[in-house]
Amino acid sequence: MITRSYLIALVAVSALFSACSESAGDAPVLAAVQVQGKWGWIDTTGQWAIPAEHAFPSQFNEGLAVMAVAAAPDSADLADVPAARYGYLHPRGDMAIAAQYALALPYSEGLAMVRTQDKLQYLDANGQLALSIPYGFATPFIQGRAIVGQTAQGKKGYMDTQGKLVIPMVYDGAYEYSEGRAIVYMLDTARQDSSGRRARRWGAIDETGKMIIPLKYKKLGTQFRSGLTHFNDGQRFGYLDRQGRVVIPAQFPLALNFRGDRAPVLTYTPNGTDGLKWALINPKGEEVVPAVFDLIDTRGYLHSGLILVGRMQGEQRRMGFIDKNGKIIIPLNYPTLDVFYEGRALAQAENGKWGWIDTRGQWIIPPTYEKATHFVHTSQNYLADPDYSRDQ
Repeated sequence: MITRSYLIALVAVSALFSACSESAGDAPVLAAVQVQGKWGWIDTTGQWAIPAEHAFPSQFNEGLAVMAVAAAPDSADLADVPAARYGYLHPRGDMAIAAQYALALPYSEGLAMVRTQDKLQYLDANGQLALSIPYGFATPFIQGRAIVGQTAQGKKGYMDTQGKLVIPMVYDGAYEYSEGRAIVYMLDTARQDSSGRRARRWGAIDETGKMIIPLKYKKLGTQFRSGLTHFNDGQRFGYLDRQGRVVIPAQFPLALNFRGDRAPVLTYTPNGTDGLKWALINPKGEEVVPAVFDLIDTRGYLHSGLILVGRMQGEQRRMGFIDKNGKIIIPLNYPTLDVFYEGRALAQAENGKWGWIDTRGQWIIPPTYEKATHFVHTSQNYLADPDYSRDQ
């Protein structure tokens, strides 16, 4: 069964999901902001679109945002804390789908998973029942597949948008499809990892469930990006293509997936005396930006051409942006930055407040908010966008 804490985590980070009820051309670009402990949404000029009167910073995607509303108390007992109910907020600020569900996940590909009592269902874009499923665990649809299981901790398989189980529940871990592949793993009954738990054997399947990459790796990336995913051979990290062929040999202490022609890797600094830092490599495995950064995040690079980086200066982290070749475009002057969404990057000023900068590093919305999230085009599906969705 999906727990309430799992849902709250998804809502808090759902800077990436929802459901479509108006044309993309009419849909606004909004960001959630916190003022005096309450959340509302502003447009790209900084004007309020939805007043700050909500408890959660959910964001829009495919037209709607998951929203929690406290239910009425069941008794006069002050210790009887009412459970939240979940529905979907329209960019106008009204509830497009009433808060009536014990659980709600973001819309993706026109469907959203909700739980009514102990039954999991999917709603269509109009809030009508599209599927009722006999499982205790399910995820949003990506590339026409949702991960399902009898429980959150049990075996996983894949279901299509008609509710048919197309890949049996045989895997101990499974991830959403990307580029026609899904990364999966099985627990190894004969081996333990360094923490004493059963070791994982990672591989990848195609859309029919055929095993394309055998379950033999210590670790794979959770997604394919630009035709590649990283792998660990037991010692080092390298990169495989969609057929499981080694494209970049295992040579890095740690590696993250490609976006376009760049991928972050953890490796030794140029002089070899400062330990491990993050560098950027190209698809040939060549280091094109040396290992001088303590943080590299390539999300948003395909859209903006900029890559978020950070360095520690004493006890403080300073962040900025570089181009694909390492040229500093926005100086590393900020305590905290996020990647570019809709031509704007969320930034924290020295006073701890949040605002947004443009690609020149200029404030376009001053840092006046207690907390804030990305600007997103409310009609888009960032969950399925490889430039913004997180992977490991």
